[in-house]
Amino acid sequence: MRLVRTGRERALDRDARQRGGEMGNHGRVAPRLKKRFGQHLMASDGILTAIIDAAGLHGDELVVEVGPGTGRLTRRLTAAAGHVVAVEVDPDMLATLHDEWGEVPNLTVVAGDILACEVADLVGDSSYVVVANLPYNVATATIRRFLEAPRPPDRMVVMVQHEVAKSMCASAGAMNLLSVGIQ
Repeated sequence: MRLVRTGRERALDRDARQRGGEMGNHGRVAPRLKKRFGQHLMASDGILTAIIDAAGLHGDELVVEVGPGTGRLTRRLTAAAGHVVAVEVDPDMLATLHDEWGEVPNLTVVAGDILACEVADLVGDSSYVVVANLPYNVATATIRRFLEAPRPPDRMVVMVQHEVAKSMCASAGAMNLLSVGIQ
């Protein structure tokens, strides 16, 4: 695993060492979910399998994952894809990923906010697929960011909250920018 940090995330990382909850693996503080990041962790192996199946990965693709959290989906993505770029804003989750994963040759973890990252900086000129369990508070903006990028993804497989999904599938008269862009 290669970790790339932006300036803001280095400052957040220093502050994160002073927070936390109960002791987790490796004797470090287990990360708490933070409302400000809209975090929710995937618990169902069946849903993880369904996401991977829906992505239809062929083993050589570049995958961008937003909000890898503790890495349950990431682990499956690294087994199915050529390379995974995982973007995580939470310094506590970054520390957990680093502790749990160590070195994974086909994984790059970017410490940053997906809404502040340039898609081209993540993927270069390569074609790519977005696969993610999106945090509620940035789901709509994240999907729009990728769809409006100079080089949009070949496909996106995202898990979103029910309310976001309803907004994406809105019918005429109730449509917003996201539903217009998707449909």
